[in-house]
Amino acid sequence: GVVVGYTGDVISLNLSFHNGGDSNIESDDLDTELSFSYTGVENLVLGGGFLFNNRGNTDSEERDMINVHAAYTTGKFLLAAEYSEIDVDSAVVGGDDKLDAYMFLADYTLSDKMAVALRLSSNEVSSTVDYDKLTIAPRYSITESLGAILEFSDIDIGTEDANLVAVELTYTF
Repeated sequence: GVVVGYTGDVISLNLSFHNGGDSNIESDDLDTELSFSYTGVENLVLGGGFLFNNRGNTDSEERDMINVHAAYTTGKFLLAAEYSEIDVDSAVVGGDDKLDAYMFLADYTLSDKMAVALRLSSNEVSSTVDYDKLTIAPRYSITESLGAILEFSDIDIGTEDANLVAVELTYTF
């Protein structure tokens, strides 16, 4: 594939043409991806992208994907949001041509050692089933490189409800 990119003071753009993993290497059905990022407003990052995925040689398998996201930081508080949409073959999702997903995140730093995140996300699993998740996740810095996260999630999948509790250790270097 080929990637062409530009990075300026407040904007970056990338355009790529490549054979997908599900394509014959000799195929001329190139996938195309365009992405951008904008940082021209203090503490705000805007970005997104578009992908046209040929998925082989038949028009019925083509997929278009779009993603937009934003993050704003003020003091100890981070707010972020993301939206994605995929156009898919209607046979795959039971008659719906589009599936979408979104996420909202609020993250607050309580101290040098403690922080907490609240995240709400949803995505369509099919044209009739949504996967909704509300998560609260306090974090604690054990050392400068080692951290612990306790995550509790309330999950709704269609008409089914579930809860998830996870303890995670993270190591950064």
